[in-house]
Amino acid sequence: MKMRRFAVLILTMGLLVPMLATATPAPAPLAAACAPGASYDPACDVDHDGDVDILDIQLAAGHWSQSGVWTGGDGWSLTGNAGTTAGTNFLGTTDSQAFEIKVNGQRALRIAPTTFSPNLIGGYFGNQVSAGMVGATIGGGGAAGNINQVTDWYGAVGGGEYNTAGNNAGLVTDAAGATVGGGYGNTAGASYATVGGGYQNEVAASYGTIAGGGPGNPGNYATRNRVTDNYGSIGGGGDNQAGDAAGPSTDQAYATVSGGLSNTASGYGAAIGGGTDNTATGYVATVPGGLYNNAVGDYSFAAGQNASANHQGSFVWNDSSFVSASSSTHNEFTVSSSNGMRIIAANSIHYGVYARNYGAGPAVYADTDGVNAGYFSDNIYVGGACTGCELAYVVRNSGEVALEVGDVVAPTGVESPLAGTTDAVLRVRQADSQGAAVIGVVQGRAVLSRSEKGGQIVEEAMTAEGAIQPGDYLFIIVQGLAQVKVQAGEAIIPGQRLTSAAAAAPGRARSLLTKTIDGMMVAEGAPVIGIALATPDAATGLVMIMVTLH
Repeated sequence: MKMRRFAVLILTMGLLVPMLATATPAPAPLAAACAPGASYDPACDVDHDGDVDILDIQLAAGHWSQSGVWTGGDGWSLTGNAGTTAGTNFLGTTDSQAFEIKVNGQRALRIAPTTFSPNLIGGYFGNQVSAGMVGATIGGGGAAGNINQVTDWYGAVGGGEYNTAGNNAGLVTDAAGATVGGGYGNTAGASYATVGGGYQNEVAASYGTIAGGGPGNPGNYATRNRVTDNYGSIGGGGDNQAGDAAGPSTDQAYATVSGGLSNTASGYGAAIGGGTDNTATGYVATVPGGLYNNAVGDYSFAAGQNASANHQGSFVWNDSSFVSASSSTHNEFTVSSSNGMRIIAANSIHYGVYARNYGAGPAVYADTDGVNAGYFSDNIYVGGACTGCELAYVVRNSGEVALEVGDVVAPTGVESPLAGTTDAVLRVRQADSQGAAVIGVVQGRAVLSRSEKGGQIVEEAMTAEGAIQPGDYLFIIVQGLAQVKVQAGEAIIPGQRLTSAAAAAPGRARSLLTKTIDGMMVAEGAPVIGIALATPDAATGLVMIMVTLH
C-alpha cells in the first residue's frame, strides 16, 4: 500500500502545532465482501491500478465481492437481475442527455430525447437524423458513404443502405411520417410515403407506395420505379411510373402499376397489371398486361399486344401477330384475332351468342375477303325476312374431273354425315348434259377441321383456295347470289332465266330457250338454275345470278 502523509493540527499548550501522520500498516485480506467502512484489501482494487484507495471505494461502493461478483445495489448485473420492477428499474438517463449503446467501441444505438417522442438511431454510427427531428427511427443498416437518414418528423428507415425517409428540403414537417423498410438507395420523400425495399425506388408524392423492385437498367438511375402523384402505388418490377410527373402531385392521383417493366400509369386512377412498355393515360383506364398496349381514352381497356384503346369507354384486345389494333369510336368493343374467336356454351335455355342493337343498325355484321362471311354447320332459323341471304351446302365432288368456282353441278347421291352432325353429305358432279337435274353452283373449295366439343369429335368445313379435285369437299350455293360460268358465245342479258348447257360445255349455263306461240311466250321444260342479274364478264366468263332452283 502507498504511504501517505496527512497534515494534522494539534492543540498544545494553547498553540496549534503542525504534525505529520504516519502510514497505516497494510491489513490482512478481507474474508467478506468489500463494504463501506471495511478495511482495505487488494481484492477490492476496482480500478486495477495496483492499490486500493478512496477511488476504489467510491467505485465499488461496497458492492463487489473479493471474487468479483456484484453483491447488490442499484445496478445491472452482467448475468441479469432479479426482483426488478418495470418503470421503477430501468436502463437509461434521468436528464436531457442522449443515451448510447456501443459495440466494439462504436455506437450501435443512440436514443435522443426531444420535446415529444425521442429519436432512435440504430446501425452504423454515421446514420443520422436532421436537427429538430421528432420521433425519427433508424432501425439499423447503413455504411460508410451510404448512411441511412431521416430528415422529417416521425420518419422511419428500417435498415438497408443509403435510404432516406423525408425530402431533406429544410422544413422538417413537410414530409412527415415517411417510411423506408430497407433495400438500397430508396427515398420516401413525401408525407406518409412508403418504400418497402428494393433498389433506388422513389416515392415523391404523399401517401404513395412502392413495395420493391428497382431500375429497369440497374446501371441507369433514371430507370428506377417512381411514384409522382398522391396515392400512387407500384408493386415492383423496374422503370415503372405511377403519376404523370408533371404539374401538381394531386392531378393524377391513385394511379397503380402492379409490376413489369417500363410501364406508366399516368391517368387519374389508371391501372397497369404488368407486362412491358404499356401506358394507361386515360381517366381510370386499364391495361392488364401484355406488350405495347395503350389505354388512352377515359374508362378504356387495352390488352394483348400493341392494342390501343384511343376512345372513351373503348375495349381493345389484340393477338400476338404484331399487327396493331385500335378502337375506331367511343364505347366500342374491338377484338383482333388472326385465327378467329370461339364462344362455347352448354345450355338448353339461353343463347350461345345473343346480339341486340337498340339503335337502327344491324345487330350482327359480318364481312370477309374469302367466300363465306358466315358459316353454320347446323340448321338456321330466321324469324323475319332474310335480305340478301345465300343458302349453301357442304358437298363432296364425286365426279371424275376437278370443279371450279361457278361450275353448275348435279347430284349423284349422299354419304355419311360429318362427325358431330346428323345431316347426310351430298355428292355432286359437274353437270354435263342439257336438261340435267342441277342442284347448285360451286362457291369454293372446303377443307375439314376436327376438334373436340363436350367430349365429342366434331368436323367443321372451312373455306380454302384452289381447284376442287375429285373426292374434295366444297360449298355450293342452292339459293341466293352466286357467280356462274356461261357457255362461250352465249348472249345473256339481265332478267333471263338460265339452265345447264349441253354436254359440249359441261358445268356451264345458258339462257333458257323460249318460243312465242299464238302470242304467248313458252319456255323450254328444262330445270332453271336462276335469273341473270348482269351480262357476263368478258374476262372471266362469269355472270352474277340469283339462284332459284326449280
